[in-house]
Amino acid sequence: MTPFTISLDGIGSYGDLWWAGISHSPALDAVVRRIRRALAENGIPFDRKKFSPHITLLRKASGSSMPPLSTENVSAAVESISLMRSDRGKRGMIYTEAGALTAEGASE
Repeated sequence: MTPFTISLDGIGSYGDLWWAGISHSPALDAVVRRIRRALAENGIPFDRKKFSPHITLLRKASGSSMPPLSTENVSAAVESISLMRSDRGKRGMIYTEAGALTAEGASE
C-alpha cells in the first residue's frame, strides 16, 4: 500500500453515535476495493453497502446536541490499515485485528 493522506470533512451524529466524516479519497477507495476483492475471493462475508468512511468519536452520547466542533484543516497520514472483526460481547463490542495492510506492502 502506498501511504496517503485523509482529511476530516464535517461532524455529525446518528442517534447516540457521534462521528467525523472523511473527505473523498481515491487512494482510500482503491484500498477498499482491494480489501473487498480479497474478502470475496476467499469467501469471507462482508457488508456490501456503500462505503462511508468516518471516524467514530463517541458511542452512547448523552445530551440533546453535539458541541460545536470544527474539522477544518484536520488531516492525517495513513501508513497502515487494519481490518477489524467486531463481535458483540457481554459488555459491548470486542474488536480483534484480522489483518493489516502496511506502507511496506506486507499483509498479515
